[in-house]
Amino acid sequence: MSVIIDTNVVVSGVFAGGPPQQVLSLVHDGELTMLVTPPIVAEYRRTFAKLGARTPWVDAPRVLEELIGLAHHIEIRGDPPRIGRDPNDDMFISCALATEWLDLQDPEYKRPLIVTGDKDLLVLNGYAGIVIVTPRVFLDRHL
Repeated sequence: MSVIIDTNVVVSGVFAGGPPQQVLSLVHDGELTMLVTPPIVAEYRRTFAKLGARTPWVDAPRVLEELIGLAHHIEIRGDPPRIGRDPNDDMFISCALATEWLDLQDPEYKRPLIVTGDKDLLVLNGYAGIVIVTPRVFLDRHL
């Protein structure tokens, strides 16, 4: 199954644990394919640069780069369409929209799921056939 993981889930998974960490473990174990685009990777790196300085006991750069290395990278041409209430969330929707040509190996879903804790993204659940869920809901319903 392919998923797009919002920055808040990656951060929570690395620094806090719980369901976000379980989602990242599934990526690490090869049970999920994480999809990223250059803007998503840049957002991850910006966020981790800020947080990593405040939490020196976690080797955040190494963990993040390992996760990025496991991801399937997608190139998107042009600017993301303006869809959500928060323009920073549009990159995740754009990633999902750009995957129609991919063989997602999951006949239940036309597009990859977006896993997020962001209310601005969660309200877009169903937009263009994209399923957008929290880490807990993802774990409960999709595994």
